[in-house]
Amino acid sequence: MRTLVAAGLILAAGLGVFTWASDGWRAVTAEGARRLAVAAHPVTIPGVTMEDMDGHVLHLSQFKGRVVLVEFIYTTCPTVCQDLGAGFAEILERVRRLEPPRPREVDPSMHPGLEECILRAMAKEPADRYPDAQAFSDDLEDWIRSTPDWFSIIPQT
Repeated sequence: MRTLVAAGLILAAGLGVFTWASDGWRAVTAEGARRLAVAAHPVTIPGVTMEDMDGHVLHLSQFKGRVVLVEFIYTTCPTVCQDLGAGFAEILERVRRLEPPRPREVDPSMHPGLEECILRAMAKEPADRYPDAQAFSDDLEDWIRSTPDWFSIIPQT
């Protein structure tokens, strides 16, 4: 009986320490702890000025609240960096100019309602997209609720 009580006390102490160390079980990993810290104390982006490939000056503050893809090309690299920069420019131009294939063109078995959610999320014009991830999530949940057999129509890859 004493062994059982001792084991219970050790287990309770271990769980208490783990609960304290993991911020109430919210951050079980170092990455989880980092994300909690960033969410609690967001880092302000510095006032960085950059130049695009056409020589236009861009201020990072212009892109507040948006996802930005940045490639740093060193000007002291006359060969490979120039080639990589040209490849990046080509990809960027394709994204701007071309429409991606509709999801049902890639997988005809996709449910039309799910395709509409995806197309809205991928819209080129910001006004046509979901205003935030929560709105996207809400729309997907509405689609799931309105489609009783949704689990059987998700494309299987």
